[in-house]
Amino acid sequence: MSAATETLTQQDHDWKPKANPWFIAFVVSLAAFMEVLDTSIANVALPHIAGNLGASQDQSTWVLTSYLVSNAIVLPISGWLVSLFGRKRFFMACIVIFTVSSLICGIAPSLGLLLIARVIQGAGGGGLQPMAQAILADTFPPRLRGLAFSLYGVTAIFAPSIGPTLGGWITDNYTWRWIFLMNLPVGILALFLVYQFVEDPPYLTKARALGRRARLDYIGFSLLALGVGALLDSQRLAQCMDEESPSELLPTSWSFYHHARREEWSSALEQLNSLDDPIASYNRFVLSPTVDDLHVLRASLDGDLRKLTDIAAYAFGLADEAPCAEDLDGELLALTLMTQAAAEIERGSSSSAIALLEQAVSAARTVSPLFAVQLLAQLASLYRAQPEPGPSRALACYKGAIALLGETSMPELRCDLWMQLGVMCQESAEGRPDRMTEAIGAYREVLRSGLIPEQHRELFALAHNNLGLLYVSMPMSESGNQLRLAIAVQSFREGLRICDREAHPDLWASIQLNLANALQYMPSSHPEENLVQAVDLYEELITDHKKAFDPIGYGRLLSNQANALAHLGIFSPALEKLQEARKLFEWHNEPELAAGTLELVGQIHEQFGTSRGRVEHGSA
Repeated sequence: MSAATETLTQQDHDWKPKANPWFIAFVVSLAAFMEVLDTSIANVALPHIAGNLGASQDQSTWVLTSYLVSNAIVLPISGWLVSLFGRKRFFMACIVIFTVSSLICGIAPSLGLLLIARVIQGAGGGGLQPMAQAILADTFPPRLRGLAFSLYGVTAIFAPSIGPTLGGWITDNYTWRWIFLMNLPVGILALFLVYQFVEDPPYLTKARALGRRARLDYIGFSLLALGVGALLDSQRLAQCMDEESPSELLPTSWSFYHHARREEWSSALEQLNSLDDPIASYNRFVLSPTVDDLHVLRASLDGDLRKLTDIAAYAFGLADEAPCAEDLDGELLALTLMTQAAAEIERGSSSSAIALLEQAVSAARTVSPLFAVQLLAQLASLYRAQPEPGPSRALACYKGAIALLGETSMPELRCDLWMQLGVMCQESAEGRPDRMTEAIGAYREVLRSGLIPEQHRELFALAHNNLGLLYVSMPMSESGNQLRLAIAVQSFREGLRICDREAHPDLWASIQLNLANALQYMPSSHPEENLVQAVDLYEELITDHKKAFDPIGYGRLLSNQANALAHLGIFSPALEKLQEARKLFEWHNEPELAAGTLELVGQIHEQFGTSRGRVEHGSA
């Protein structure tokens, strides 16, 4: 028995797969890539899935959660399942389960069936990654395992990185269902290749033949499943505690807060009227301030509540003077100083307001960092209106606010601060590459904030638009122009996709115009296609533009479109549009614009040999 064991050990040590190890690495990485990709590819498609299946945004998030939870439960029991079925057989079963469930996801007519399919898909995918790594470990000798796992790691990192981008592209150009259906050919190919080229090593085959089975810790596995389920419950409860939370989840004394956040003032006051304590009296005054209530509160309150009442009274216009900050400290001192700064702004004294806000930031920085962040944002807005070094100090305020915010779970506030920092850098750049690079970094922070673009369309559209403008205006070498303009065009396209045309028509028109201009001047191997797109974009803007309200803007659009038409060789319509634009500029006393348009007409005549005098005479 000892000799047999030694022989088996030596065979195990010398065993090599029949197929090329690097080809086997490609095969198992293909299956793992498909599984890892599905952890992130559906993120950007959630609004489309919710709309198509008649579900809410919150309900659609279970498309992601159900997959991840099922995946996490199956992954730790993969070794036990291998001892029951064999590694190759289990690996192939996982591929089959994953592929078939992907098909069901792609054709699911309801959210319920989609979620069931995602659970099954996650269960199938849970065994793919550990099996892929185990196969790699047995396929390669120890000296090559580090390189093999490095290449496999590239797959594991690359898949979730491109998932949102690929998912967004598929959703925009086809339908969200292809996010799942695209797994079918990959899964079938991976199944065939695994069947043909992957094999179990002798030690696994011998162990199964001898009936050796790994033991499963049933209690531990049950606790794992319960723990993941409890984690989900806590996540859902946290979501319920947000502004959509039912009032019964809040303490009785704070149930009015739920109604106040929804601007249900009568319900909030009704809740407060049932309470009889100083804090409830103060909250009643804040929700419904009157002079009579102010006198009553001042007579009955003292300490911090009395000071808060004075601050609220000034904010509501019931007091002529801002409260005094004497004998105060911490957050209450900062709030009082902020109120005094508001009074100085009303008097037109920005310098005094800036000094008071700086003191308020110092008072709040340690005791209430979040309040200090808000104060820094207000301070930055005042500095922006000042001459230098005002803009530089505004940048410092925004950076300080972002640093104070740290990793707190307030993505919307963080996004707003990054956006303001980017705008500030862009406005004060004046051709400086360092400021422009800093602005690009700020806008990129907005775009990778984790917020769902479809829920913050204006913010994301503006970030994409400003990012594109920076790439267009950034000084670069001639060799980099094509790449720079290509990135700008992509930014404008993404901004146009996200922007809500009905809700933000001016922003939409601005992005559309920027995209058309960038396409017209972008170096390309197919310039005619870009010019045709630019002409169509200009035409859509011209159709929507109100000529009577903005004749100069209308004339600029005509000139830009005419320029694109001329480069396409469509000369007659181009000249007609230029003549119409010139008349508008002359009529509205814009001689420089009119002269520029006339110069462009002359260039067209000169370049293409037409008679300038004849055209001008015909258009007069």
